Amino acid sequence: MSTMTFNEALSWAAAVCAVKTTVMHLLQTRSRLIVGDNKTGRITEWVEDAMIPEPLIAAFKLAFGCAAGMPIAIDRLAGVAQNNCQNEPYFLLLAGALSLGGAVPADGVDLIKYYVYARLVHNAAFLYGPISFGDLNIPVRAFSYVAAVGCTLLMAKDALGIF
Repeated sequence: MSTMTFNEALSWAAAVCAVKTTVMHLLQTRSRLIVGDNKTGRITEWVEDAMIPEPLIAAFKLAFGCAAGMPIAIDRLAGVAQNNCQNEPYFLLLAGALSLGGAVPADGVDLIKYYVYARLVHNAAFLYGPISFGDLNIPVRAFSYVAAVGCTLLMAKDALGIF
């Protein structure tokens, strides 16, 4: 197993989080195109969405593979995207600040890896939990959320110079 530096781990984490969130947005767009729902998960339906020419919508449907497969629940996709935006930037900013400040924690690489894995599990449990995890959905989702928050707090402890 190769060892990563803190900066390499931070770059990897930022890339994984960026790809994951981008895929969630693409899946949300795909699901919206399939069911024709531009309102769910938003404050309002944007006026310009109703003005998109039909040939362009048809092109988007083709590009997003809307003819095959089922849509994913838009409210769940919107929730995952919102949750990602409420959590991941702060962890990445905190780790980046530690890196820039030269105060890399000894367990920093592990904290970054555990954070990313916990966020991946949390996103899967949030998105597919009721279907895939059944009765375990709530514990899986809760544990993965707490694990990621714990990594953030441990990283913050180092930034604040506590203990």
